[in-house]
Amino acid sequence: MKACTHIAELAAAFLLLAIVVGCGTGGSGSTTTPPGISVILSSGTTSVYQNQSTMTVNVRLTRTGTTGNVTLTVQGAPPSVSTRITNPNAGNSGSVVFSALAPANPPSLGNFTVTITAGDGQVSGSATTPLSVGAYVQVRPNIIGPLPPGRHLHKIKVRSPSSRL
Repeated sequence: MKACTHIAELAAAFLLLAIVVGCGTGGSGSTTTPPGISVILSSGTTSVYQNQSTMTVNVRLTRTGTTGNVTLTVQGAPPSVSTRITNPNAGNSGSVVFSALAPANPPSLGNFTVTITAGDGQVSGSATTPLSVGAYVQVRPNIIGPLPPGRHLHKIKVRSPSSRL
């Protein structure tokens, strides 16, 4: 009889040990996600033209474990493009306004990849957007008034204001 009681006690001890080891001692089993900032941009492609209208890229943030003031920075824009930044600060949205300046010498025209980074001093996140910078040309024919029906311009000469052609 004593042997049966001893075996039952050992079986109960092993069962208790199996339950404790199987469940672990970590509480609910959840993991802690590290703090971070995800950046989502509103624009697929940003296009600006020299001395013309601006293009706004809205920036939306998704924060994980951070509530600090966030500032935005822009990298990759050519010198002929200015940026005006509205920082999200404690919020979750901001914006970057791009505008192409007057033609520079040499002009910075073409396609660029711009990186917009959001950071609060502890964590940061970034996203990229293509930036296309184009020239704006205004052509004025030597005709006063509207073109008569059926007349079309077939040749256009483009001269720089400084050329003496």
